[in-house]
Amino acid sequence: MKDVLLTDAGDLLINSVGDISLTDSVQQAIAVRLRWFADEWRLGRDIGVPYFEDILIKNPDTSRIEQIVRDEILSVDEVDDVKSVACEVRPEIRTAFIRYEACVGETILRGGIEINAQW
Repeated sequence: MKDVLLTDAGDLLINSVGDISLTDSVQQAIAVRLRWFADEWRLGRDIGVPYFEDILIKNPDTSRIEQIVRDEILSVDEVDDVKSVACEVRPEIRTAFIRYEACVGETILRGGIEINAQW
């Protein structure tokens, strides 16, 4: 799947002459899916991770969180399997650290993101 290339912070990567590039990065597709908050896009209310509803809450259910993350990663077309998911949630400061291992063919992708929902 083609997408515009993003920086690690999720911004458009613009080169020195002001151009953007395209990418087929599965790792980026996973990061985009995990950074997408539920109900964030008005044309796709059913898309996104329910951070405010199920994750960044007092006494979150860790097994439920891991299943939500696993399902989001598996929703990326190229991903065949998710080997592991680890989530560290700090609801008192509205942050979550997510690490994962996903299989794409014979390749294992290892990645992680930080969700920071402080206002």
